[in-house]
Amino acid sequence: MSADPGLVNIVKRENGWSVTSALAPGAAACPIGREMLEREIRRFAAKVRTDLSRLGIDPYFIPEEVRFPSL
Repeated sequence: MSADPGLVNIVKRENGWSVTSALAPGAAACPIGREMLEREIRRFAAKVRTDLSRLGIDPYFIPEEVRFPSL
């Protein structure tokens, strides 16, 4: 599994965090708060782990607990 750099970007804005993608230039999600951003990243990682397990791949390389630095 791999993706080109810039496929997904998380950008700090004045009023929150926005997610952008190289696949949709000029489009960006409405800014969200840090708590929601962290929750969605954790949800995404859990989904990837589940999908890998269903394919018979051990998802050991994706951490179960994502730690985010203070900003």
